[in-house]
Amino acid sequence: MRQNVIIEAVPEDLVHKLTKEKTGDSMQVGLNIKIKRIGRGYTQEEIADAIGVARSTYTRYESDKRLPDIYKLCALADYFDVSLDDLVGRDWKPKKDHKGRNIAIKPQPKCRGILEKVSGGSRIKAEGHDIQRL
Repeated sequence: MRQNVIIEAVPEDLVHKLTKEKTGDSMQVGLNIKIKRIGRGYTQEEIADAIGVARSTYTRYESDKRLPDIYKLCALADYFDVSLDDLVGRDWKPKKDHKGRNIAIKPQPKCRGILEKVSGGSRIKAEGHDIQRL
């Protein structure tokens, strides 16, 4: 609900103009953060200061000339009070098998090794699955 109210604060013609400038089917990270910034009435300088980058760097984020690293993406998501998925325009849906059942995604061997080291050998739950049993 809250996100709808915020997005409605951005004039529809501006959103249309901004999205028309981009190519491709999906919105870019830069466009998403630009819409969120404008919708909340912040300047580029305010956001740049809040996440600890120069305004010129932040400007490159909005124009998709530079992609923020994961730490800056997290800072932006926190600042705008949205999820990372929302920030990057990802609409995650669980994968389905031919019968329409959700498919559990098994961790890759490299990830499994890292998870086992981090957990100190104890079992880790991810999305309700026991990692060491997958």
